[in-house]
Amino acid sequence: MKRVQLSGAQKRKRAKENEQKNLSVVAKTGKLTDFFLQTAEKDDPDLNQCQSSETASESNLSPSSETGSVGARPDFHDDVAHDEVPQPGPSSTTRCVNAFELSKEFRELTKDEMNKAKDPGLWDVFYGDDVTYWVACGPSECQHHNGPFDKSCRNFISGKPKRYCSQKIFFGIKANGEHYKREWLLYSPSKGSVYCFVCKLFAPKGSTHFARNEGFSDWRNTAVIDNHEKSTTHRDAMLTYLTRKQGLGLTQPLEKQIEEEYNYWENVFRRVVAVICTLAERGLAFRGKVEQFGSLNNGNYLGLLELISQFDPFLAAHISRYGNAGKGNPSYLPRTICEELIELMAKKVHSVIIDEINVSGYFSLSVDSTPDLSHVDQLSIVLRYLQDGQPVEQFITFLELQNHTGEAMAQQVLKYLCDDCKLDFAKCRGQSYDNAANMSGRYNDMQQKLLDANQFAIYVPCAAHSLSWTKCCGLLSSCSRFLFHCTTALHILFSLNCSVENSQRLHWK
Repeated sequence: MKRVQLSGAQKRKRAKENEQKNLSVVAKTGKLTDFFLQTAEKDDPDLNQCQSSETASESNLSPSSETGSVGARPDFHDDVAHDEVPQPGPSSTTRCVNAFELSKEFRELTKDEMNKAKDPGLWDVFYGDDVTYWVACGPSECQHHNGPFDKSCRNFISGKPKRYCSQKIFFGIKANGEHYKREWLLYSPSKGSVYCFVCKLFAPKGSTHFARNEGFSDWRNTAVIDNHEKSTTHRDAMLTYLTRKQGLGLTQPLEKQIEEEYNYWENVFRRVVAVICTLAERGLAFRGKVEQFGSLNNGNYLGLLELISQFDPFLAAHISRYGNAGKGNPSYLPRTICEELIELMAKKVHSVIIDEINVSGYFSLSVDSTPDLSHVDQLSIVLRYLQDGQPVEQFITFLELQNHTGEAMAQQVLKYLCDDCKLDFAKCRGQSYDNAANMSGRYNDMQQKLLDANQFAIYVPCAAHSLSWTKCCGLLSSCSRFLFHCTTALHILFSLNCSVENSQRLHWK
C-alpha cells in the first residue's frame, strides 16, 4: 500500500488538536498549591504571602469546589457528618509552606526512625516491628496533650473564622458524669491534627479519618471524636491493642498448652537429673538385669525413682502413666535418656575443669595406663593445678592406647591436650609417671618427648611407685636373709648327721 503524505494544512490542524488536548489535561491537573499546607498567623510581619492570583481566587471558592484543603474530605465512614469544613478565609494573612520546609523533619529521619518518632504526624505505613515497638512503648510518649497548638489553626467560611485545638477534646465524659482522659487520642505538633493511637496501629488502612495521614482537624465538629470512640473500628482496634499489651495473642490457648507441657517435662527432668547426680557422685551402678518398674532387679536408677515416687505424687503419676510404656513414648526414664544425660553432664564437668585450669594458668600432668574388663589398654590422664591457693587434682579422660611406645603415647597425649582441651602445653610445669621403661626413659620415651615439646615440663618419678618399690626391695632383703639362715642351718644339720653316721660305722667296724 502506498504511503500517503499529509499536507501542510492537515499537519497544522493535527498540531492544533494536540495542543488543545494538552491544555485540557493541564486544566484537569491539580495545582501545586493544593498540596501545600496553608496556615494563618496574626500580626506576623515575616510571613511569606502567596502573590499568585490562583491562590487569591481559591480563597473565594465555595465549599463544594474545595478539594485540596486540609480536612476537606467529608467521608469519615464511622464519623459524624459536619456542615462546614475548614477553609482559608479571604481576609486572613496566609503563608504558603513549600515542600522543602514541610518535609524538613522527614528528611532528617529515616523511614524506620519516622515510624518511631514521637510526632504521630510523621508516621507512615506501619509494619510488624513498628507495631511491636509502639505496643511496648504505649501512647504516653506521643500524646502532646499540652500543646503547643499554634499549628492547629483552621479557618472557616462562616461564623467564627478561626478555630484551634484545645485540651478539652482530650477528655471525655462518662454516662455518670465522670470525666476521663482519652489516652488513645494523639496530637501532632507538625500537622496540627489529632490521631487515634490504636486505630493507627491496628485499624484497616483508610477505615477512619483518625488513622489517615492528614488526621482530624475539624475543631467545629468535635462530636466526631465521641462518635469515633463508640465506633466498631475503634473498639476492635482497642481490643487488639489490649490483648497484645498483655502479651496475649490469637494463639493464646496454644501458647498456654505449650507452657504447661514445658513445665511438666521440666519437672520430670529435674527429678531424673537429681537421681543421676546422686548415683554418679557415689560411683554406683545404674542399671540392673531388668529395666522395668516394679521389678526387684531393675537397678539403682529405676529403684531410686520408685523410692522418690512414694513421697512425690507428681513422679508417681508420671511413672504410672509412662513408666513401662515402651518404645515410641517419651518419658525421660529409659536408659537411652539416662546415658545421654550422663554424657551431657560429663561434657559440662570437663568444660568447667578446663576453665579452672585456664584461670589458674599453669598445670602438671600425670599419666598411667591400665587394662579394663574387656582387656583394652586405657591411658588415664590426671591434671594438677592450683585453685584458691590449694592444689587440686582432676581426672580428665581415658584414652584408648593404639601403641605402647613412648613416642606414640606422647603424641596421643599432646594431641588430646592441645586439640581437644584447647590447653597451651607451654604452661605445663611438670610430668609424672611410673618407672616403666617406655614412660620414664631418657632418650626416646614419653617423658623425653614431652620435655622436647616443653623444656619446663620437668619429669618427676611417681612417689607412690618409688615407695612401693622401696618396700618391695626391703621385703626381699629380709626374705633373703631368712632363707640364707635357713639354708645355713640345714647345711649344719645335715653336716652333723653325716659325721655321726660315719663315727657309728667306724665304731661297729
